Amino acid sequence: KNLIKGLVSPEIAPWKDDQRYAMKPDKKVPSISKIEAEMQRKWESVLYFLVGSYEGEVQEPLPSVVSFMKQAELMSHNGKRNLSKAENLVITDKGYEFMLRDMHVQAWMFVRAMINKAS
Repeated sequence: KNLIKGLVSPEIAPWKDDQRYAMKPDKKVPSISKIEAEMQRKWESVLYFLVGSYEGEVQEPLPSVVSFMKQAELMSHNGKRNLSKAENLVITDKGYEFMLRDMHVQAWMFVRAMINKAS
């Protein structure tokens, strides 16, 4: 339960002092394989969204992830009127290069961009 909350919400973390955001201990600690499977599912949803095939069981990434993909020029608007809709984004050449990189490199590129954005 906490794994899902921690992966989905940037406000909730086990180390937060503010009780509104603090997590209660899980009754059952998730296994490493469960954590890896959830991480893989989340990452794949980002990649599916990037190539425009996120319908069905794949959820659209969080708005902060979509914002990152626009700011990192991995995606751009396709020229349709409603520029606020994520479905009007298309992959760029830079996005294709990103897709061809190793998953660990992709993750570090994402982390680096998020740190740059925060500073």
